[in-house]
Amino acid sequence: MQKLLPILLALVFFLAAIGNFPDGAIASLVCVLTVLAWVWIIKYNCEDKKQLSFLISLFLGAVLVRVLYSTIAYYFDFWLYVAGDAETYNGFGNILANYLHGEGVLDEFTKNRFFNLYGSGWGMFWFVGLFYYVVGQNPMAGNFFTLVFGAAAAPFTYFCAKELFNNSKVAKYSALLVAFFPGFINWSSFMMKDGLIILLLVVGIYSILQLQKKFSAGHVVSLLIVFIWNACT
Repeated sequence: MQKLLPILLALVFFLAAIGNFPDGAIASLVCVLTVLAWVWIIKYNCEDKKQLSFLISLFLGAVLVRVLYSTIAYYFDFWLYVAGDAETYNGFGNILANYLHGEGVLDEFTKNRFFNLYGSGWGMFWFVGLFYYVVGQNPMAGNFFTLVFGAAAAPFTYFCAKELFNNSKVAKYSALLVAFFPGFINWSSFMMKDGLIILLLVVGIYSILQLQKKFSAGHVVSLLIVFIWNACT
């Protein structure tokens, strides 16, 4: 299975690339690089090397179903119906990216959305805006980039459950539910904050559990990122 999943992912990325060139090609490249980064993070945090194969397969499987769903929804133009907030982030993110490039002037309403720290959701505007600043406005790439974070919540759910219950079966079932629960697949397959928030919550819990055993600067940084992101969204 671990050998089959990369092949299936490569096939989906190839179809996405040729079906919507060049945006699909950029989206596929972004997704591949993000997946590789998270595979390294999972390997780094996996203390039980016997379960590493399962966790990598779980993560790649979670990415695969999200990429398939996101691609189908994008090509058949119903992604905004099932993920309406993504259009808001797409629009404001593009405005912010253009502003950072020195193009355009912000009106008072838009400026307030971007720079009022007490406003709702401004962190996601900056997340998408900075992404678009680098790759240009590309909703498909934004979806592909964001969905990897939602998929990464599954292996970290395994880590948390294993720490809390010391039971591999409980940890596996918990991770499988997060990876393949239909509702979460929908909300984490597009450019929305749901997958990011769930990931950061489980990463925060895992970091606290690890800090109770021994101090780690990496887990302290993880907690700070969790607190800052949740404050921003």
